[in-house]
Amino acid sequence: MLSLTTLHCRHVKCSIKCLIEMSSFNTIISAYSRCGYAEEACSMFLDMRNCGFRPTPITVSGLLSCDFWNTCEGIQLQALAVKNGLLFADAFVGSALLGFYSRHGCLSESVCAFEDMPRKSIVTFNSMISIFGQHGFAEYSMVLFRELVRTEVPLSEYPFVGVLSGVLSERDLEIGEQIHGLVIKNGFDYNVLVVNSLINMYVKCSGIHTAIKMFEEVPTRDVVSFNTIIGALMKSEKLERVVELFLRMSMDGVLSNQTTFAHVIDSCVGLQNLMCGKSIHANIIKNALECNVVVGSALVDFYAKCDNRED
Repeated sequence: MLSLTTLHCRHVKCSIKCLIEMSSFNTIISAYSRCGYAEEACSMFLDMRNCGFRPTPITVSGLLSCDFWNTCEGIQLQALAVKNGLLFADAFVGSALLGFYSRHGCLSESVCAFEDMPRKSIVTFNSMISIFGQHGFAEYSMVLFRELVRTEVPLSEYPFVGVLSGVLSERDLEIGEQIHGLVIKNGFDYNVLVVNSLINMYVKCSGIHTAIKMFEEVPTRDVVSFNTIIGALMKSEKLERVVELFLRMSMDGVLSNQTTFAHVIDSCVGLQNLMCGKSIHANIIKNALECNVVVGSALVDFYAKCDNRED
């Protein structure tokens, strides 16, 4: 006769086995989806269902991460999430659904899905704010941002970045300046992600001078901050300033990447400065970026135009 302890142990082992199997299904479904293998992900999902497992938030989020589903299939996944009580119970399912519709250019479907959510979390708010921003609707992003502020939920950097991504021209500058004020008020002027978004916003809306002023005033900078200003200087044909900023970047201990080197080499072409270009080339070799396609193309163009084709 089996003891209660033995039965309990078998029950625990069975539960653990089920959890492992469920986790394995979700892991494989997510991996297939991220790699774009929609049919394989669907087949694995059907196998999971045939084994008696119900979909979890991870299952649905994983399926929605695949870019190869069409809109109709996305609607079916939304129906599956609603049927199993997952859409409104888990913020990440809602966020994944909003992201899916946005990637397919279905802004109205994203809005409808967001509005249908009875409880909106900071995750879904951030997603929708970013989606409006990515589609260039800065005003709508700002409306949602204000609504999020009224909830008195502690803010992260993401809603600021989301709104700023939609501030694309001079007509949106007032919104950008309002967000800048809120960034300072909420203490995010030390957050490099927000700082970079602000610099990029001023480049697009106010021109190089305001962007440089912002760049000089911020307390923290990284390679993206420098690259944004260097790119703006290139467009303004302030080529000597590009080289100066590159040198300052090195002095500040910020590592250059392929974008930095490509811009600086292009500036050397415009300046016809062979010596400077060769020095940058040595730096590129030191950083093992000579084989990078973008950097390599810039180097070929540099040597061709500086009449040093033997190199």
